[in-house]
Amino acid sequence: KLLVVSVVTFFSLILVHVVLEALCKLIAMRYDQYALCFGRSFGFPAFYIGRMFETHWWFHCISAWVYDASPASFLVLTMYYCLTQPLDKAGRFVRTVGISLLICPLLYLLVPVSGPAYVFGSFPYHAPLLATPHVIQVSAQELAPPNGVPSMHMVVALLVLYFARYWKIGLVLGLLFVAFTASATLGLGEHYLIDLIAAVPYAALMICLCGNKEPNASCSLQA
Repeated sequence: KLLVVSVVTFFSLILVHVVLEALCKLIAMRYDQYALCFGRSFGFPAFYIGRMFETHWWFHCISAWVYDASPASFLVLTMYYCLTQPLDKAGRFVRTVGISLLICPLLYLLVPVSGPAYVFGSFPYHAPLLATPHVIQVSAQELAPPNGVPSMHMVVALLVLYFARYWKIGLVLGLLFVAFTASATLGLGEHYLIDLIAAVPYAALMICLCGNKEPNASCSLQA
């Protein structure tokens, strides 16, 4: 029953996100120039990884596949919790991810950024040099969907890592999932470095709000 609830919850939250995203498009301002300037001290990682994607197709393909697999990772881990853990512990994982996805788009209304691929035509080849960053005002026809701050994909990846870390295979796959999600969000031009950094305290806050009850790591699927 919890698995069915989690599936319905997840797709309901996607619908909510689509609605909020449509509302965000009514906001013409974007803070992309400020987000870009934050990454200047780190060598503009989104542009650097984007150029790596141009020359390393396998890196691009794996990162893009992991980026698209975010919903599947949630459902797979939910299924594993349902099969190996008491329902209250499985429910905590579903609740934490659900609340995170519900609140995150609301933050997009406060600090809307779209990502370098949507705002800067030179992505990923040349990062624009901005002497004085300012809020960008764009027309309704040019509005790109807001992606941050923070990065919702990175939030989900961090939560999957946190709840899967109790098992060795879960820890390894979780770390890989976070690593390739980070490379995808930056290299595909969907996010800036600050979006990924902001996802860390946001995910930690969601974990604290939803409780911190560890699962039984000794439980596993029965043959």
